Amino acid sequence: MTSGKEAQKFLSEKSTEAVYATSDYVLNNENRKEKVAKYASQDLEDLLNLNSDKHLKVNISKNDLKFVNIDKK
Repeated sequence: MTSGKEAQKFLSEKSTEAVYATSDYVLNNENRKEKVAKYASQDLEDLLNLNSDKHLKVNISKNDLKFVNIDKK
């Protein structure tokens, strides 16, 4: 019984570390930041223009965004 609990704890810790490392890698990748900004621009533009006669243009750059790793270390 104890070894099973210890194994689960170990796996949980390792998976948490892997998620954090992956998130950290993605946050430090400039190409991915550019893609996030591009998609955020398009999605916000689509949302703002849903019920509008005017066409609003949205331009978000990676410098407009704050990238933060919220996954636990």
